[in-house]
Amino acid sequence: MFYEKIITHISDAISQPQCLQSVTKTLQLLFLSVLYQTHLVLVTTLCLIIVSFSVVNGFAHITVPEGGKISIYNPITGNINSYDGSSIQYPYNSDLHIAITGHNKVPLIIETGTIFIQNETIAEDVSFEAQTIKVGSNVTTAKPNGEVMISSGITRLKGNTVELSSGTTIEIGAQLEINY
Repeated sequence: MFYEKIITHISDAISQPQCLQSVTKTLQLLFLSVLYQTHLVLVTTLCLIIVSFSVVNGFAHITVPEGGKISIYNPITGNINSYDGSSIQYPYNSDLHIAITGHNKVPLIIETGTIFIQNETIAEDVSFEAQTIKVGSNVTTAKPNGEVMISSGITRLKGNTVELSSGTTIEIGAQLEINY
């Protein structure tokens, strides 16, 4: 199923000439992932980006072959670390918050636990990925209560569980994709 999603995204991207180089890299990485049985996470952006995320010997290994800014927030230590480049290793825990951005790319937010979207206005393309994603005006006590407004752009939510609760508004013209 994972590889079927990649093929779907590749066929969508082929229609965009500026993405052909990314499609070629994607096919190469897809072949290598099958050959070496590694797990790739596909990030849908303006063009394709492949992010490899794995945990080995207690370290999160994050690779962005095309490069970008990788930022990690560790709520246990309170530290925020940012790296420019294509690959990092970071001590893993189940509460890490990871953001990956790049030039002309839609930001990707990955959490190893739960993402709470509350008291926010989203007015640009953004992707969130976690085990569980909760959206609404009162989904956590860790943030002030408040409405969630998706006012423009494409907001992508990908998780094993995605909950949309009261206090969530999607304005006309904005798009919400769940488990894209």
